[in-house]
This record gives sequence, structure tokens and C-alpha cells, in this order.
Amino acid sequence: MLKLSDSRNFSRTLAGIGLIAGPALFVISTILSPAWEDDTAEYLAEVADDKGLYLVSSLLFTIGGMFLIAGALGIIKLMRRGRKVTLGQVAGFLLVLGATATTAFYVISAFDIEMVDEAANRAEMVALSERAEESTAALIFFIPYFFLGFVLGMILLGIAVIRSKVVPVWAGIVLLVAVVVLFVSGEGQAMSVVGNALVMVGLVPLGLKILSLSDDQWERWQPIDDEPAPAAAPAPPTQAV
Repeated sequence: MLKLSDSRNFSRTLAGIGLIAGPALFVISTILSPAWEDDTAEYLAEVADDKGLYLVSSLLFTIGGMFLIAGALGIIKLMRRGRKVTLGQVAGFLLVLGATATTAFYVISAFDIEMVDEAANRAEMVALSERAEESTAALIFFIPYFFLGFVLGMILLGIAVIRSKVVPVWAGIVLLVAVVVLFVSGEGQAMSVVGNALVMVGLVPLGLKILSLSDDQWERWQPIDDEPAPAAAPAPPTQAV
């Protein structure tokens, strides 16, 4: 249960929920989104056909990114091992960058809504949208935040999970498969839904792991020990006098 009066409980619970709710909202947003065409004119036509659903989808994606930021910060703490920076911590930082980029999606969607307004010249709006997508300024934002954040961050997290075994190894494998599905197999809706669902399957075990820890464990500098504590040696038998 979330306790707003306890900083340990609040940060732990928020991080765990973030790793579950964030990707779940990505899946729902992807299912609801009505616009998927590669051609800009057709894409804007799809937006115009259902403006409300388009905005709802973008809002859910943005909220999902906010939850994921909290979850990624939790990964940075969960993956502490000794005094060295771990691969999992680097992955958590990169995921924070990637999740930060999603907060701009709703604003971009709001601009798309204005572009399909009846008073706007559709041909001019199509040309403007294409120029914006190809602009250097847009690429400077997209590459370091979204591409490096999500693609490289998810790859490193998958490897870190497999190596550390902080959760079942299959979770790390699923995250690596999700990267292939999302960023290699194309941008269609079906593959995007599958890819985001795989991200959810891979991150949920990490969220559940954080939620399973006690507040005292979470408060420690290193929440999970590198190795289990050795079992106590049995006491020697006493001899009757």
C-alpha cells in the first residue's frame, strides 16, 4: 500500500507501479491510436477522422512515459552492486532519457490536430509536417533521447537482467526480443502492439521485484545482496553431565 507519509514506501511503491503501469499504458495507447499510415497526407487524414481518440491515445502514451521515468529511477537503485556503476544502472539512466522524450508526444499530437482543422490548408500542412520530420532540430532531439534512451537502454537492461538474475532470466530475453520487434520489424500497428506488450512482459517482473521488497530493504544503500547470506552453522550438540 502506498504511504505518502513514508518516503521509503512512497519511492519503492511508485517505482514498482511505474514499471507496470508505464508499459501497460503504452500498449493501450498503441491499440487505441487511429493514425498509422506512412504517407503524411494519409496520416493526417486518419487524424482528422478521429481527433478525440488520437488525443486520448497520445495522452495515455505521455502518462505512460511519466510512470516509466519513476520506474527507471527505481531500476537504478535496484541494480546497485557494490561500489561500481553497473550495466543495469546505465540502462536505467538511458530509459529515463527515453521516457522523457515521450512527454513531448502529446504536444506534437496537439499540433497535428491543428493541422487538420477545417480552416487550415491541408496541402500546406502536409508540406509543413514533412519538413518538420526531416529537420535537423527534430533529429537532434529524437536521436539522443528516444533512440539511445529506448533502444540502447532496453538492450543494456536486457543484458543486465540476464547477467544479474535479479529477476528470472527470461525477462531479460523478452526485453531484447522487444527491441527487435519495435525497431527492426517496421512501424505498423500490429508489430507496435506486440513490441510494447513484450516490453511490458519484460518490465513487470522488475516492478514486482521492487514491490516485493520491504521498506527496510529499499532503504538500504544496496537493496539486494550480491550473494545470499550463508546459512547459520548448527549449534553443537550438548552433552548430558
